[in-house]
Parts: sequence; C-alpha cells; structure tokens
Amino acid sequence: MAEPMRTMAEPADDSARYQPMSLLAIVAICVGGGFAVLVVILTGVGLFTRRPVLEPMLILFAVVGVVLAIAARWQIRNAEGTMAGTGLAKAAFWLSIVVGCCYLAYFYGNALAIQNQAKEFVDSSFFKPLQTRDYKQLNWACLPASGRRGMTKDEAAVRFADTMMALEHLEFVRVMDRAGKDAAISMEGVKEWKETSEGVEVDLNYVVKTREGEFKVRVNALGTDSNDSAGRQWSIRSTAPFISEKRLTTCGRVIIDMQFDALRFLREWLEGKLVFQRFDEVYFDTLPISRAERYRRHSIYVSQAIVGNVIAGASSPGVGLGAASDLAVRLGNMELSRRFYLPGFDGLPGYDGYAAKVIHFDERSQQQPSTIKEQLIPRVIHPSVLSTSQSAGLMEVATTIDVQPSAIRVSIPVDFKLPEPLNYLSGGKLVAVCTDKEIVAKLNELQRAPWDSGQSLQFDTSTSLLASMSHEWRIERLELDFTKRPSRVGGLPEAKLQFEPPKSASPK
Repeated sequence: MAEPMRTMAEPADDSARYQPMSLLAIVAICVGGGFAVLVVILTGVGLFTRRPVLEPMLILFAVVGVVLAIAARWQIRNAEGTMAGTGLAKAAFWLSIVVGCCYLAYFYGNALAIQNQAKEFVDSSFFKPLQTRDYKQLNWACLPASGRRGMTKDEAAVRFADTMMALEHLEFVRVMDRAGKDAAISMEGVKEWKETSEGVEVDLNYVVKTREGEFKVRVNALGTDSNDSAGRQWSIRSTAPFISEKRLTTCGRVIIDMQFDALRFLREWLEGKLVFQRFDEVYFDTLPISRAERYRRHSIYVSQAIVGNVIAGASSPGVGLGAASDLAVRLGNMELSRRFYLPGFDGLPGYDGYAAKVIHFDERSQQQPSTIKEQLIPRVIHPSVLSTSQSAGLMEVATTIDVQPSAIRVSIPVDFKLPEPLNYLSGGKLVAVCTDKEIVAKLNELQRAPWDSGQSLQFDTSTSLLASMSHEWRIERLELDFTKRPSRVGGLPEAKLQFEPPKSASPK
C-alpha cells in the first residue's frame, strides 16, 4: 500500500511531534501550586484556631514561582519550537502572582489590624491611666492576659499588690505621675512586630515631653489568642524600663538629684544607723536641726554616756577605773543612757517620745485598736522589725518625690515585721523632708513655670544645682499600713534597672 503524501506544513521528522517539556516550567508550576495549597491550608488553620498565620517568608515562594515561570518562558522561546511547557509556565506565573498578591493583602491587612489594636490598647490602657493616675487600671493592663482572666482591676490590685507597687516605682510612671495631663505624647511608629510562642508582640515607639524633659519611650504590647476568649487579649510588658533615651531640663535634673540625695539619707538611716543600732543618731535625724548640730549633740551624748557609765562602774566596790571604763564601753546600759542623756529641748520630744511623734498609721484599709498601736510605737523603730521593703529589687526607682510650696518630701517603701508568734509582715513608707528655703523655692519655680507642650525644651547639661544650694534632710514620719502582705514577693521579674543619678550629682 502506498505511503500517503506529506503536506508542506507537516514536519519531515516524526520525533518533532513529541517536544520535551521544560523542566523550569514543571518546577515553576510545582512551586506556584505548592504555594497556593500552603496558603489555603494555613488560612484554614488560622480560621480554625482563630489565630492567623502571618509568616512574611512565605512571600518568597511566590517570588520564586514568578522567577521560575519567567525563566521557563525565556527557555522555551529560545528553544525555537523544540521544547514545550508554555502553558505550564504561564499558569505558574499567574498562579504565583494572584495567590502572592492575595497573601500580601491578607498579611498586611492582618498586620495593620494587629498594630492598630496594639496602639488602641496602649493609648486607652497605658497612657490614659498614667495621665489620670489610675494605677489599678495600669496594673491590670500590665498583667498577663491569662493571669488576670475574670478579674476586675480592683481584684487584681489586691491579689497583685506587690507588682502594682513595683509598677508605680518605674521611672516613667513617676515622670507621668508628676506631669499628669500636661504631658505631650506623640507616636513615632511601630518599631517591629513579630509572632512568638506567647502571641503577637508589637513594639511601639513614642516621644513624651514634659517640663522635666523629653523621653523616648518604647512600649511592648503582647496580644494573645485563645479558643475560650472573645477576640485577642492584650497586655503590656513591664519587665524592662520604658524609657530608652532621655534628655532632661533643669527641672528634671533637680528632681532626680533630690531623689538620689534623699535616697542616700534614707538608706543610711535604715541600713546604716538603724541596723548597727546607732539609736542616738536615728533619734537626732528626726529633729529639725542642722547636720552640724546633730554631729555636735552625738559627740556630747557619747562622751556623757561613757563618762556616766565609767563613774557608775568605778563606784562599784573592787572595780578599778580602767576596768570600769572597759565595762562601760562593752557592757554599759546604753538604752538607759539614751533616755537619760537625750532629753527633749526647745519643745522637741526627747528620746522617749520621738517615736510617738514620728510613727503614723495608715488605717484607710484596716483599723487597729489604740491599745495595739500604743504597744507597737515603742517597738517599731528597731532593726529586727523595720527594714527596706523586700519589693525594692523589683523597683526601678525606689523613691517618690512630692514638691510642696514650703517643703520637698521624698519617701521610700519599708517593711515591718512583728516577731513570732505573730509573724506579721506589712509595709509602709519612710518620709524624709527638706525645708531649706532656697532649694524649695527654686524647685517650685521650675515646676510652676508656664508650660506649653508645643514649646522647644531647653536641656540642661550643666553641673548639678545641689552643689551650690543647701539641702539637708530629716526623717519626718514613718507611716505604717496594717494590711497584711505575703512573706514572699511575686509578680514582675526583676527589671533591668536604668534609673541612675546624673554623673554630676554627689552628696553634699
């Protein structure tokens, strides 16, 4: 049988009917298709778990798919009809483009929503409570969402009292407490956001201006999702200082210098004089007399007490003067000597009465019978009872400053513990006061000067004003709160403390 005639349009070689498929086209459709399937699966997982999977690295699959598709089409075109796969390359190209654009829209839509949620929470639950001094709400917002679930801010304030105390003693919280609604807050944007095992973390940058200076603030918000909660729950991480950078005005410099100067005085009184039972100096520091006068009276007291004990010892039969002097120093009844040689003067209480004048009771949360208070007053100012607060390790700045027209007061939290069998631990605050007219007038002038949040601030890098102004402190009051506290402090981890005195600040 005769072979049919070939037309001019048909190729002369039968092998040309079977063109090889482009490997690049096959890989491109696999990458594009795999990316599309992965996006669908992850979207389904996100909808089921109510936690969207947002992974920016997935976009690389779309980019790779597009590049492979373009390379495949270029390879096929240059093969001059000897390679197939144009359709696959085209399908891979558009699949990668369309699915990639959809995922980008999904990714950035969710990212924008997350950032807006974080910003709204920070504005309403962080900065607003700071400006209104609503520390219970601030404490609630800074607790992990899982830890505060089902609690009101009042319940959280009771259960997490130590963490609220630590929160109130963060430097930025103290700055905002003094500024109140006068603070100018502006957002600089989102530094970064990322997904972690705990949830979505968003770092927001702010610039806060007060009459004390300009503060760059970083707030870390954590959003967590769970199947049994209505939507994403946000909280503020407060385990690190909020202030990342600061530039202080003269007002800010003086406030910080005064805080550290008072802190030295308060710690010396608590951890030096009281701990080593230098009770006459503990007493003299509560009197409104100069530092020089305190030293003078201390010297007089020591000489009188030793001489008195020597005379008493020497009058004993069979005891020589040398032995009496040695016994006076080592075994003399210094408590009796204090009562005898530290009398009242100029209307001031003597050693027997100073505790009653210094100790006050905060009974807003718990009342106590007068008989209990009368028994406590002579026993509280003792190293076995009174100490620096055990929450001090959680505090970025331990002191609180209060500037009044006639005085500057700085306080530090303290603990007092009643011994066995009561084993009662509670807290309070020790207050030092400075009434030196020059420094008080200067700080009042700085704090009450006209303030416009839009004005340019003049930053102070000069030597501390304290070097040229008198600023003597005395113990004004010891305020005790009978609210019982747990013997162990829990809550916020120890912060990386950043609150430091200016290099020019030095004790006078």
